[in-house]
Amino acid sequence: MGRDRERRRSRSRSRSKDRRSGRSDADKKRGRERDSQSSRNRRSSPAKRRRSRSRTLSPDSLRRQEDSVLRKKLVEARLIEVETRKRIDDIVNKRVEEEIERRKADIELEVNRRIEAMRKEMESKLLKELAIERENMKIAAKKKEEEELEKQASLEAIIEENNKRLEMLNKKKEDEQRLEEIAKKQKLREAERAEAKSEEEKKRQEQAKVLGVGGARPKVSFGLKMGGCSTNPFR
Repeated sequence: MGRDRERRRSRSRSRSKDRRSGRSDADKKRGRERDSQSSRNRRSSPAKRRRSRSRTLSPDSLRRQEDSVLRKKLVEARLIEVETRKRIDDIVNKRVEEEIERRKADIELEVNRRIEAMRKEMESKLLKELAIERENMKIAAKKKEEEELEKQASLEAIIEENNKRLEMLNKKKEDEQRLEEIAKKQKLREAERAEAKSEEEKKRQEQAKVLGVGGARPKVSFGLKMGGCSTNPFR
């Protein structure tokens, strides 16, 4: 502190002298050189004083003094090393944080880009799947419609076939009933003819008996109605 004050004072004195005398630049330069030389002499003087004092100290005291100076230097070196490491760590951490922030922004941009690409890809894929699904639904609906038409046509054919069979059965039944009625009528007529013939034979036998008893043959006329006609066997 004392040396700094002396320097400032000497410099202020030299500047005031320069201003007062108005010396040239060369004179000012020489003055500054003299001032610097004198300051160097003043700085070197304490070391000379210490060396002069060290000559009067004992070896042990000198060793202790040197050890103390060495320890101080080691402590100062360690402090400087710690401070240097701290500064380096601060600088590294700051740069790491800056790099992380920069990369974070880059990563965010990359993530957003990939998300957008995936979204577009998924959207395109979904649109294709929907188009395929709609086409499949159309094909399935058309196939189902064709199957329904085929079923309807088959059902109509079955109904028509059944109607034909039913009509044939009804016709066959009607024919059978008609034949049965004809057979019944024929049997009835045959029975009537047989009955008429039997009745006629019976009357003939009775007439023969009558003729055989009287000895005479009367003229007998009788008729048999059959089917609305009268017959006379002796006509």
